[in-house]
Amino acid sequence: MADDVSQDALEMAVAGGGTWQLAGSDIAIHKGSASDPDLPSLVVQRDVRGTVNGQPLSIPTTAQEREDFSWIAELSKICPDCSLDPAVLGSQTPSGLVAARFHLRSGKVFTWSVARIGSNVTPVQFRRLDDTGNTSTYSQAVATWVATDIEVSADSVEIAETTFSGGVGRSMLLQPDDSGKVEIAVLNLPAFVPPASANNDVPQVGTYFEMYYELTDDPPSKKARLVPLAGAAPGAPSYPTVSWSSIHPQGQWSELLNKLRLDVGRGPYDRILCPPFTP
Repeated sequence: MADDVSQDALEMAVAGGGTWQLAGSDIAIHKGSASDPDLPSLVVQRDVRGTVNGQPLSIPTTAQEREDFSWIAELSKICPDCSLDPAVLGSQTPSGLVAARFHLRSGKVFTWSVARIGSNVTPVQFRRLDDTGNTSTYSQAVATWVATDIEVSADSVEIAETTFSGGVGRSMLLQPDDSGKVEIAVLNLPAFVPPASANNDVPQVGTYFEMYYELTDDPPSKKARLVPLAGAAPGAPSYPTVSWSSIHPQGQWSELLNKLRLDVGRGPYDRILCPPFTP
């Protein structure tokens, strides 16, 4: 019965569109017709993060500062000895690790939301799962959703799929709704495990993040992997008090994510802290 309810909810959320289950998929966005104007160039939102005495702030203090790409957790700063395994980008990826790759060549890429930990914006710290050893000096607010805004000067866009080995896959032509928008959500969610009680510790906060280390060419042992936990690292610089809602204004709203109950400020499980990352 629960599966039927979930299926009905998903169908209502994507009414007028569709869903794909991704496995071994390279996904790209193309203009809907060869005669349409070219899509805009790719721009990554940078250099809008605030600084103090020349050093980056550990939290965003305005909605514009929140958009900076640097809020995405940077694995090379958490684990300086870790390097991305080239096989992750090849035709034969490590088994079971990569479901899909989204190739962005157009639009503005920016941080849509940062982790909500209480009512104010809060940095996270990175330390070992077994709570031993030193905490990383890398400590900042971290992105939970990343968005791309593509302005299209035509009546449609195409979502096209190829396989990792280069084979032709599916395609979907999308046209805007009455508001002139097309929304696409790319979701990678772990299996939902509801808490047994308000105090239970399974799944542990941050444990999903440790899977990112599997994408490196020489992953550290699981017990040695640093994962995000709420709160600034010991000795980290002080930061101003900024309400979480002030940098995520009410106008920042996605109809699709809202219907999926994954809009800004909500998640499938409040205690999961698994931000996206960059190598």
